[in-house]
Amino acid sequence: MVKLTKYSEMIKLPWKNGLGISSEIAIHPATAKFPADDFHWRLSCAEVSSANTFSEFLSFDRILTIWKGDGLIVNGIKVSPLIPYYFSGSGTTSCELIKTEVIDLGLIYRSELYAAKMEVEQADANKKTSYKLKNIDSYFIFCIDGLLNVHGLFLQSGDTLQLSGLSEIEIFAASKSTYILVSIEGKGS
Repeated sequence: MVKLTKYSEMIKLPWKNGLGISSEIAIHPATAKFPADDFHWRLSCAEVSSANTFSEFLSFDRILTIWKGDGLIVNGIKVSPLIPYYFSGSGTTSCELIKTEVIDLGLIYRSELYAAKMEVEQADANKKTSYKLKNIDSYFIFCIDGLLNVHGLFLQSGDTLQLSGLSEIEIFAASKSTYILVSIEGKGS
């Protein structure tokens, strides 16, 4: 499966605690409706415009990468842009802006069922990079800036490509680009 989600087409939903807005990219199972239904994992972009408290997700782990803005202070820890930050969904997680509003790419997942990873990559113009996808249930390419071509589909800032059932992919950077790779692997795989 190869599915392109444009940033402008993402579904905007309130956070579980109602204190912010997120733009949903994908949820598993796909029939789950956030936040009412149980789910195994959810990938979304969250807008953080002021000091706030993140929604609590018992039995979940979380990863976020800030792709717009100057960063956050999360429970007293500085979270800089383009550096994935791993934390527990259980308990209170408060945040403050370092300067301006931020937008992050966030994954919430049941760590007893899945292993997940976020990696930030950069590519020079006209560079092709191959990735092996062995045993990965779902794989996402999120374009921060630049222009990417994957399987003939073009990604610009904020666009996401979801891939599954593939053993290898090639990403061609048509211009200097920065992107995030997200992998979600079932522990029973």
